Amino acid sequence: MITDNLPLISQFISVPKEFGQLNVGAFTAGIIEGILDAAYFQAEVSAHTVEQEGFPLRTVFLVKFDRAVIEREAVRFSK
Repeated sequence: MITDNLPLISQFISVPKEFGQLNVGAFTAGIIEGILDAAYFQAEVSAHTVEQEGFPLRTVFLVKFDRAVIEREAVRFSK
């Protein structure tokens, strides 16, 4: 998990009422996923808004690595 208490991208985007469930952090999640993929760490990244007192835009990025990556890294570091 990656936590951002004050995501910069959320501060400058206004979500229309008809898109009330839209999480603009999904854009950042896509960037994180692309960087991981380019580094051969295949994963799915999702963004979740988790409001907290003082941080209404707090976003948690959940990173789920592919099983192949976990197995590869386990072999790599088991020596």
